Parts: sequence; C-alpha cells; structure tokens
Amino acid sequence: EIIFEEVTLEQLIDMPLVCGENFETFEIASTSMSKYYLHLVTEDERDLTVDDSIMNFYNRLILEVEKLFGRTHFDQYHLLLVLSDNMPGTGLEHRNSSLNVVKAHDMRKSDFSKSRIRFLIAHEIVHAWCGKYRRPAGMFTDDFQKNKDTDFLWVYEGLDQYLGEVLAVRSGFLHPDRYKEAMARGAGGMSAQTGRQWRSLRDTEISSHILRGGSKSWNFLRRSQEYYSEGAMVWLEIDARIRQATKGKKSLDDFCAKFFSAGEASAEAVPFDLIEIVETLNSISKGPWEELIAEKVYNTQKSFNLDAFTKSGYKLIFTDKKPKELTNSEARYEWSDFLWSLGFWINNNNLLGDIVPDSPADNAGLHPGLALVAINGMKFTSGRLEDAVKDSSSKEGINLLTLSGEIFKEYTIKYDGSPRYHAIEAIKGEKQWLDKIIEPRVKFKK
Repeated sequence: EIIFEEVTLEQLIDMPLVCGENFETFEIASTSMSKYYLHLVTEDERDLTVDDSIMNFYNRLILEVEKLFGRTHFDQYHLLLVLSDNMPGTGLEHRNSSLNVVKAHDMRKSDFSKSRIRFLIAHEIVHAWCGKYRRPAGMFTDDFQKNKDTDFLWVYEGLDQYLGEVLAVRSGFLHPDRYKEAMARGAGGMSAQTGRQWRSLRDTEISSHILRGGSKSWNFLRRSQEYYSEGAMVWLEIDARIRQATKGKKSLDDFCAKFFSAGEASAEAVPFDLIEIVETLNSISKGPWEELIAEKVYNTQKSFNLDAFTKSGYKLIFTDKKPKELTNSEARYEWSDFLWSLGFWINNNNLLGDIVPDSPADNAGLHPGLALVAINGMKFTSGRLEDAVKDSSSKEGINLLTLSGEIFKEYTIKYDGSPRYHAIEAIKGEKQWLDKIIEPRVKFKK
C-alpha cells in the first residue's frame, strides 16, 4: 500500500510517477542545495545494474547544472527514466522532476555513447529552471482552463536546448566533437529552410500546437518547431558576443546565474518578459540585444544568418566525410542522409522524406513519399545510392525508378559532385569562443 502526501492541485499535476516490475532508485548527487535521484524502470532486470562510469556522468551533470545556476528552487530532484522498446520515446519537464523514455539498452555501457540520453537528460533537467521555475509571462496563468500564450518558446525551449547541450558536453555526457557535428548538421538544415522568408521564428512559437506533429510534405518550405534548434543559435550568438565584448570576463553563464535566481525560490513559478531579458543581458554586457532578437526572432529572413558560428570562431563548411554523429543517427533511426548532395533523405523502407528546395532532386521533379524501386537498372538499396553519388562525377546522371501507389515513374538526377555533409571549421586568426563555452566549469578527478 502506498499513501501519498497531500499536495496542491498544481503540484499534483506537475508530479509524474513511474513504476514497474524492474525498478531501482539511485542517489546520483547530494549537495548543499539539493538531493538528486534517478528512478529507473526497465524491461530487462539486467539493465538495473548501471556502470559506475555512467553514474559519474550523471553526478558531474548535476554539479555543472548547480554551478551554472547558482541556486535551486527545490530540495529534491527526481529523474524518472524508463528503458523500453515498447513505449514511445519522450522527454517531459517538470518543476522538480523529469519523465524520460529511451530505448531498452540505452543505459548499457556499449550503447550509452550513441544513445539519445546524451542530448535528452540535460535538456529536461535544465527545464526545471528554464521554463518551469522561470516561465514566460504568457504561460503563467491563474488556472488550467485558460489557454497559454506560447510566445517566448525561443527562450523556454531555445535557451534550454542551448544550455542542455553545453552542459552535456561540460559533464562528459556528450563528446565535444559529436556536439560540433550535431551543431553543423542542424545549421545545414536551417540554411536550407526557405520557409523563413515568409514565416518568422516567433510564428513557429505561436503555431506550436499545429507544428508539433510535423509534416510529411515540404517541411523546408513551411518550417517546423525551429524555436528549439534555431532558438539555440540565437543564444549561442548572444553568448559569443558577450565573451567577445568582455574579452572572456563575462558570458551567458553570468546571465543565467542572475536571471534564474530572480524571485523567491519557494514560488511555483516566476514569470518573465522581453524587457527583463534585455535588461539582464545589458547588466552583464551592453549590446544590441533588442535589435538582435528582433532580427532573429520577430522578423522574416531572406536566408539563415551564420553569425552564431562566426562570432564563436567557426565557419560552416562542406566535407565528403560522413560525421560519426550522423552515422550513429542513421543506424539508430533507420534512415539515410543524402540531403546536401542529391537533396533528400530516405527511410528504411526506401521512401523519400524531405526534399531540399532547388536541390538536384527538386530540379529533377522528385517529391516526398515516393518509393525508390531501382537505381541505374539495379534493385534499389541505400548502399547502391551511396556508390552512385561517389561515382557521379564520371556519369551523366543517376537514374531512379520510383513507385507511387500503382504508378511507376523514372527520374534522372543531374549530379556530378561527391558525398556532401556539413561540418564546422575553426576560423584562423579568430578566438574559438565555442571551445571556451563547452569547457567544464567544475574540476573533476580523472
């Protein structure tokens, strides 16, 4: 028999519970500010035994989080983690807990370095400060019958995305090289997004309720929930600008320590608005913050601005070497990436996904949803398509036979390049502020 304490309705709604036949609780950190617990539910009893090196990452993450924010608004934090191949993956934030579902073997040492956990866990923990405790004013409602205004998701999710990934690297959850590869791949997608010409980043925030499900048709023309990844780029640029202006004496870390310590720690939530964001940034370092935010968030754009990279000492380039992070992603999610060579990706059923506007595939007339049946007279496989891309400079084109419903159709893609993937490269003569950003702030024993 389990008897729960009496709590308010708001607290009850914000406190999820996990249970299962295979269940274990671990104390992952105990500091002067709070205690932190991992509650693990698994399909396989063997996964309840967690390698010490993995638990060390969790402990380091907590210490880096407290170092960044400088204060907690809870005396306990509960990380609820379900390992299952039968439940849909999720990550959901709460004021002093998070609910996460990942694949069944993701906590095994052999799979951990490739798992979604590296990005997910830190993201959801940071939400305890960014989004739950400090909450956009439009989401701070009197009761659950009032609709929430989803403006400021570029802070709620964008800043959280940025801080979560930075903290994941600082704590060892995520290797710096894999972080940079993921950043480059994300920026590549933003560069191809022509929907920004008619839809601002803010528009994706207030349309969140209709964008969350995604679209199977021409996503690069219409935009999706880009307040996550593109919002993170806004904060990377702000961080780099502060470091540049102060010669490294100040950073976004100083903003976070001040902004997320506002209000009484006992409050359920402390609302914020744009005025407070700008004033707090200016208190750290004077800058064109209102203008920058207007340009990146509130206005439409002709093309993606790469200042976040250049200000942090890097540039976006193409390489013919497939990044390890992409290889991990393709294996994990069963897809193949040809976005920056031919202009599309395919799933494990050889169905075309998004088409990059004005790419060779787009110019050839291909569209999302086509099934690829044959390539250059042979049965289609993604491996044969990779070979065709590598050999394209000596061929007149890549011939594809497709199937849509009961209709077969041939297409010829004109491409004479090589495999192309995005990467970032240090700018010679410039300070690589990004490397300073992801340095650990807590000294750990090796």
